[in-house]
Amino acid sequence: VGLKRKKAKKRNKAMPLSHELVTQIANAMQPQYRIMVWIGYWTGMRPSEVVGLCWEQLDFEKGSITVDRQLSKESHEIWAEDGLKTEASARTIGFSKELQRLIKEHVEAFGFGPEGLILKNRLGGVLRYRDAASLYRNAARPLGVPEGDGLHQLRHTCVSLLIAQGVNIKAIQEWVGHSSIVETLDTYGH
Repeated sequence: VGLKRKKAKKRNKAMPLSHELVTQIANAMQPQYRIMVWIGYWTGMRPSEVVGLCWEQLDFEKGSITVDRQLSKESHEIWAEDGLKTEASARTIGFSKELQRLIKEHVEAFGFGPEGLILKNRLGGVLRYRDAASLYRNAARPLGVPEGDGLHQLRHTCVSLLIAQGVNIKAIQEWVGHSSIVETLDTYGH
């Protein structure tokens, strides 16, 4: 009971994907799942936040997304009981005009999932993280994305683009919902 495990060491550095490769990955997926790639790319949200994104979290007038929930890993419930990963994960982030357009087109073509979810599985139910990750891997591997690089790579790509554009690291910390700036620097400092 009193033993504490050491934090696992990361095997890979967070390496961003090119816009061209992200486009190829999205295009390699079935049309109803492409939006998850673009949400991850444009927002830097965690994969469980992406698959748990609902229409009510989107403010098209203000150009913002309220990140206040994530999908549960449990198949008998939709939302994680404990909410988000950390307190800092609750945040409001920017919502580009390009992503607004893509989400509107997606919803017009495919409708909503349960509880207003933007994504749904092929039967109209909840698209679980495991299935979303598998869809991404199946599209990305043939394009040369290495084993071990999954949906989370879109988050790394978004943050890397923000850094390259000169965005303040403290602003990036808040954008991605890190509880510590050290975490942001450790993960993306290279």
